[in-house]
Amino acid sequence: MIGYPELDDLVKAMSALAREEMSHFEMVHAHLMKRGLKLGNDNKDEYVARIKTFFPPGGHRMTRLVHRLLIAALIEARSCERFRLLSSVLEDEELSTFYSRLMVSEANHYTMFLQFARQYGDLKQVNALWQELLAFEAKVLLEFNRPQFIHG
Repeated sequence: MIGYPELDDLVKAMSALAREEMSHFEMVHAHLMKRGLKLGNDNKDEYVARIKTFFPPGGHRMTRLVHRLLIAALIEARSCERFRLLSSVLEDEELSTFYSRLMVSEANHYTMFLQFARQYGDLKQVNALWQELLAFEAKVLLEFNRPQFIHG
């Protein structure tokens, strides 16, 4: 929003996303408190750090935006998958429903980020970069020595 204030559609969408994400955070916090749990410290996410190395630093401002949007799309897509898996195996109906709703939100975020990348970049090039990023991610995941690893 701050880096690209002239892109009204992006600013509007990111403002709505920020509100939605804060709502999700508040819901997660309420679920934790209900179960007598507390939030932990925020840890560096190894997965995200590695994925961000795919694109070189610098470059044209709009190219950097497209790169950021593609990374965000990938992270949201994987969150969607994670929440789908969680919702499908949880016996706690309340949590299963909660994760199912988060899955839908993450799917919407993933498609929104990908749509913006395609809107602000060259469609053919963005689609090629998306496929390259997915291939890079597959290699990154092979490097993790914890098979149960999910970014978070």
